[in-house]
Amino acid sequence: NGADSPEKLVRVMNNLAVALMSQPERLEEAARAFDDAIPMARRAGAAPPVIGTLLTNQANVYTLLEDVAAAEAAYVEALEVMRPAIGADHPSSLTTAVSLASLYEFADDLARAEATLRPVLATALSTLPADHPTTAYAQNVLALTLCRQGGRAAALDGLELARASLRTRAAGLPPDHWALASGASVEALCLIELGRHDDARPLLERAIPLLVEQRGADHRLSARARAWYSRIPSAGPAH
Repeated sequence: NGADSPEKLVRVMNNLAVALMSQPERLEEAARAFDDAIPMARRAGAAPPVIGTLLTNQANVYTLLEDVAAAEAAYVEALEVMRPAIGADHPSSLTTAVSLASLYEFADDLARAEATLRPVLATALSTLPADHPTTAYAQNVLALTLCRQGGRAAALDGLELARASLRTRAAGLPPDHWALASGASVEALCLIELGRHDDARPLLERAIPLLVEQRGADHRLSARARAWYSRIPSAGPAH
Protein backbone atom coordinates (compact mmCIF):
# COMPACT_ATOMS: atom_id res chain seq x y z
CA ASN A 1 0.00 0.00 0.00
CA GLY A 2 1.66 3.22 -1.16
CA ALA A 3 -0.05 5.31 1.50
CA ASP A 4 1.61 3.23 4.15
CA SER A 5 5.10 3.39 2.68
CA PRO A 6 6.39 6.50 4.55
CA GLU A 7 5.39 5.06 7.91
CA LYS A 8 6.83 1.69 6.96
CA LEU A 9 10.10 3.42 6.08
CA VAL A 10 10.06 5.16 9.46
CA ARG A 11 9.63 1.80 11.19
CA VAL A 12 12.53 0.38 9.21
CA MET A 13 14.67 3.36 10.20
CA ASN A 14 13.65 2.92 13.85
CA ASN A 15 14.60 -0.75 13.77
CA LEU A 16 17.95 0.10 12.20
CA ALA A 17 18.67 2.75 14.83
CA VAL A 18 17.71 0.36 17.63
CA ALA A 19 20.11 -2.22 16.18
CA LEU A 20 22.87 0.42 16.14
CA MET A 21 22.15 1.17 19.81
CA SER A 22 23.44 -2.28 20.75
CA GLN A 23 26.86 -1.38 19.40
CA PRO A 24 28.59 1.14 21.70
CA GLU A 25 30.89 2.36 18.93
CA ARG A 26 27.88 3.28 16.76
CA LEU A 27 25.77 5.26 19.24
CA GLU A 28 26.43 8.55 17.47
CA GLU A 29 25.24 6.94 14.24
CA ALA A 30 22.10 5.75 16.02
CA ALA A 31 21.43 9.27 17.28
CA ARG A 32 21.70 10.63 13.75
CA ALA A 33 19.32 7.94 12.49
CA PHE A 34 16.68 9.07 14.96
CA ASP A 35 17.34 12.70 14.01
CA ASP A 36 16.36 11.70 10.47
CA ALA A 37 13.48 9.38 11.34
CA ILE A 38 11.53 11.66 13.68
CA PRO A 39 10.96 14.56 11.24
CA MET A 40 10.14 12.02 8.54
CA ALA A 41 7.56 10.43 10.83
CA ARG A 42 5.94 13.80 11.47
CA ARG A 43 5.82 14.64 7.75
CA ALA A 44 4.30 11.23 7.02
CA GLY A 45 1.58 11.82 9.59
CA ALA A 46 2.67 8.86 11.69
CA ALA A 47 0.45 8.00 14.63
CA PRO A 48 1.44 9.54 17.98
CA PRO A 49 2.50 6.19 19.48
CA VAL A 50 4.96 5.74 16.60
CA ILE A 51 6.44 9.19 17.14
CA GLY A 52 6.49 8.61 20.89
CA THR A 53 8.39 5.36 20.43
CA LEU A 54 10.93 7.08 18.19
CA LEU A 55 11.43 9.86 20.74
CA THR A 56 11.78 7.36 23.58
CA ASN A 57 14.35 5.35 21.66
CA GLN A 58 16.20 8.55 20.76
CA ALA A 59 16.25 9.45 24.46
CA ASN A 60 17.63 6.00 25.25
CA VAL A 61 20.51 6.66 22.86
CA TYR A 62 21.23 10.04 24.43
CA THR A 63 21.19 8.35 27.83
CA LEU A 64 23.81 5.87 26.67
CA LEU A 65 25.83 8.81 25.34
CA GLU A 66 25.42 10.44 28.78
CA ASP A 67 23.85 13.54 27.23
CA VAL A 68 21.41 14.15 30.06
CA ALA A 69 19.86 17.36 28.72
CA ALA A 70 19.12 15.89 25.29
CA ALA A 71 17.78 12.67 26.80
CA GLU A 72 15.49 14.54 29.19
CA ALA A 73 14.12 16.71 26.38
CA ALA A 74 13.36 13.66 24.23
CA TYR A 75 11.69 11.72 27.08
CA VAL A 76 9.55 14.74 28.03
CA GLU A 77 8.49 15.28 24.42
CA ALA A 78 7.70 11.57 24.06
CA LEU A 79 5.38 11.76 27.07
CA GLU A 80 3.73 14.91 25.72
CA VAL A 81 2.99 13.02 22.50
CA MET A 82 1.98 9.69 24.00
CA ARG A 83 -0.13 10.56 27.03
CA PRO A 84 -2.92 12.41 25.19
CA ALA A 85 -3.04 9.73 22.50
CA ILE A 86 -2.85 6.47 24.46
CA GLY A 87 -3.25 7.56 28.08
CA ALA A 88 -0.87 8.15 30.94
CA ASP A 89 -1.65 4.66 32.24
CA HIS A 90 -0.66 2.86 29.03
CA PRO A 91 2.39 0.60 29.55
CA SER A 92 4.35 2.52 26.89
CA SER A 93 3.70 5.84 28.62
CA LEU A 94 4.58 4.36 32.00
CA THR A 95 7.78 2.78 30.69
CA THR A 96 8.92 6.07 29.18
CA ALA A 97 8.21 7.84 32.46
CA VAL A 98 10.28 5.27 34.35
CA SER A 99 13.11 5.76 31.88
CA LEU A 100 12.94 9.52 32.53
CA ALA A 101 13.15 8.85 36.27
CA SER A 102 16.08 6.49 35.67
CA LEU A 103 17.82 9.33 33.83
CA TYR A 104 17.34 11.58 36.85
CA GLU A 105 18.78 8.86 39.08
CA PHE A 106 21.77 8.54 36.75
CA ALA A 107 22.25 12.32 36.97
CA ASP A 108 22.20 12.08 40.80
CA ASP A 109 18.93 14.04 41.02
CA LEU A 110 17.50 11.48 43.43
CA ALA A 111 14.68 13.63 44.77
CA ARG A 112 13.38 14.29 41.26
CA ALA A 113 13.74 10.62 40.37
CA GLU A 114 11.65 9.59 43.38
CA ALA A 115 9.04 12.28 42.71
CA THR A 116 8.71 11.05 39.12
CA LEU A 117 8.56 7.39 40.06
CA ARG A 118 6.07 7.40 42.93
CA PRO A 119 2.95 8.25 40.87
CA VAL A 120 4.10 6.09 37.97
CA LEU A 121 4.52 3.03 40.19
CA ALA A 122 1.19 3.70 41.89
CA THR A 123 -0.51 3.81 38.49
CA ALA A 124 1.26 0.65 37.33
CA LEU A 125 0.24 -1.23 40.47
CA SER A 126 -3.40 -0.15 40.12
CA THR A 127 -3.83 -0.69 36.36
CA LEU A 128 -1.44 -3.44 35.25
CA PRO A 129 -1.17 -7.13 36.19
CA ALA A 130 0.93 -7.66 39.30
CA ASP A 131 3.66 -9.36 37.30
CA HIS A 132 3.85 -6.80 34.48
CA PRO A 133 7.44 -6.00 33.39
CA THR A 134 6.75 -2.25 33.49
CA THR A 135 5.87 -2.53 37.17
CA ALA A 136 9.06 -4.50 37.81
CA TYR A 137 11.07 -1.85 35.97
CA ALA A 138 9.57 0.93 38.10
CA GLN A 139 10.19 -1.03 41.30
CA ASN A 140 13.82 -1.61 40.35
CA VAL A 141 14.55 2.04 39.59
CA LEU A 142 12.75 3.26 42.71
CA ALA A 143 14.64 0.70 44.83
CA LEU A 144 17.94 1.97 43.45
CA THR A 145 16.91 5.58 44.04
CA LEU A 146 15.86 4.99 47.63
CA CYS A 147 18.89 2.94 48.57
CA ARG A 148 21.22 5.52 47.07
CA GLN A 149 19.54 8.19 49.19
CA GLY A 150 20.73 6.45 52.34
CA GLY A 151 18.99 6.02 55.67
CA ARG A 152 17.42 2.95 57.19
CA ALA A 153 13.81 3.69 56.29
CA ALA A 154 14.63 4.34 52.64
CA ALA A 155 16.83 1.24 52.48
CA LEU A 156 14.10 -0.97 53.95
CA ASP A 157 11.58 0.34 51.41
CA GLY A 158 14.15 -0.07 48.65
CA LEU A 159 14.95 -3.64 49.68
CA GLU A 160 11.27 -4.61 49.52
CA LEU A 161 10.93 -3.03 46.08
CA ALA A 162 14.12 -4.61 44.77
CA ARG A 163 12.97 -8.07 45.83
CA ALA A 164 9.49 -7.57 44.35
CA SER A 165 11.06 -6.53 41.05
CA LEU A 166 13.38 -9.54 41.06
CA ARG A 167 10.53 -11.97 41.73
CA THR A 168 8.69 -10.73 38.66
CA ARG A 169 11.75 -10.68 36.42
CA ALA A 170 12.96 -14.10 37.58
CA ALA A 171 9.70 -15.65 36.40
CA GLY A 172 10.35 -14.59 32.81
CA LEU A 173 14.12 -14.49 32.34
CA PRO A 174 16.92 -17.08 32.34
CA PRO A 175 18.67 -17.26 35.73
CA ASP A 176 21.93 -15.84 34.35
CA HIS A 177 20.34 -12.88 32.52
CA TRP A 178 22.09 -9.55 33.09
CA ALA A 179 18.84 -7.88 34.17
CA LEU A 180 18.55 -10.29 37.10
CA ALA A 181 22.20 -9.68 37.96
CA SER A 182 21.55 -5.94 37.87
CA GLY A 183 18.51 -6.32 40.09
CA ALA A 184 20.46 -8.48 42.53
CA SER A 185 23.15 -5.80 42.72
CA VAL A 186 20.49 -3.25 43.68
CA GLU A 187 19.23 -5.62 46.36
CA ALA A 188 22.82 -5.90 47.57
CA LEU A 189 23.18 -2.11 47.73
CA CYS A 190 20.09 -1.94 49.95
CA LEU A 191 21.53 -4.65 52.19
CA ILE A 192 24.80 -2.74 52.43
CA GLU A 193 22.91 0.37 53.48
CA LEU A 194 21.31 -1.73 56.22
CA GLY A 195 24.70 -3.05 57.37
CA ARG A 196 23.90 -6.59 56.18
CA HIS A 197 27.22 -7.12 54.44
CA ASP A 198 27.27 -10.90 54.69
CA ASP A 199 23.95 -11.05 52.85
CA ALA A 200 25.10 -8.58 50.20
CA ARG A 201 28.46 -10.22 49.43
CA PRO A 202 27.24 -13.39 47.66
CA LEU A 203 24.73 -11.42 45.59
CA LEU A 204 27.46 -9.19 44.22
CA GLU A 205 29.96 -12.01 43.79
CA ARG A 206 27.46 -13.71 41.51
CA ALA A 207 26.18 -10.56 39.80
CA ILE A 208 29.47 -8.88 38.89
CA PRO A 209 30.88 -11.60 36.58
CA LEU A 210 27.53 -11.86 34.79
CA LEU A 211 27.35 -8.11 34.26
CA VAL A 212 30.93 -7.94 33.03
CA GLU A 213 30.40 -10.84 30.65
CA GLN A 214 27.09 -9.64 29.21
CA ARG A 215 27.30 -5.84 29.44
CA GLY A 216 31.05 -5.23 29.50
CA ALA A 217 33.56 -4.36 32.19
CA ASP A 218 33.19 -0.63 31.58
CA HIS A 219 29.38 -0.59 31.52
CA ARG A 220 27.75 1.56 34.18
CA LEU A 221 25.97 -1.46 35.71
CA SER A 222 29.24 -3.36 36.07
CA ALA A 223 31.11 -0.36 37.46
CA ARG A 224 28.42 0.37 40.02
CA ALA A 225 28.26 -3.22 41.22
CA ARG A 226 32.04 -3.25 41.70
CA ALA A 227 31.89 0.04 43.59
CA TRP A 228 29.20 -1.32 45.91
CA TYR A 229 31.22 -4.50 46.48
CA SER A 230 34.20 -2.40 47.53
CA ARG A 231 32.08 -1.01 50.38
CA ILE A 232 31.83 -4.44 52.02
CA PRO A 233 34.41 -4.78 54.81
CA SER A 234 37.10 -7.36 54.03
CA ALA A 235 35.75 -7.91 50.53
CA GLY A 236 38.43 -8.71 48.01
CA PRO A 237 38.65 -7.10 44.58
CA ALA A 238 35.58 -7.54 42.39
CA HIS A 239 36.08 -9.29 39.07
